[in-house]
Amino acid sequence: MANGADHLVCDVPANMTILAVEGVAVAGRLGMTINLMTAVTSITGTWVTVRTPEFGGYVAKKD
Repeated sequence: MANGADHLVCDVPANMTILAVEGVAVAGRLGMTINLMTAVTSITGTWVTVRTPEFGGYVAKKD
């Protein structure tokens, strides 16, 4: 799972490029989209992490 710092490698340069090429409005939409997707990923990752012991029990029982 990503540690949160990976966006510095991919997202920031992409957003800066979009800003330079397309302008403020498009770069803002891209930034908001990236932020939304990061939030969704964080929430789903947390859900899986919390459920890990339960999933381990299913594997042990072979359910």
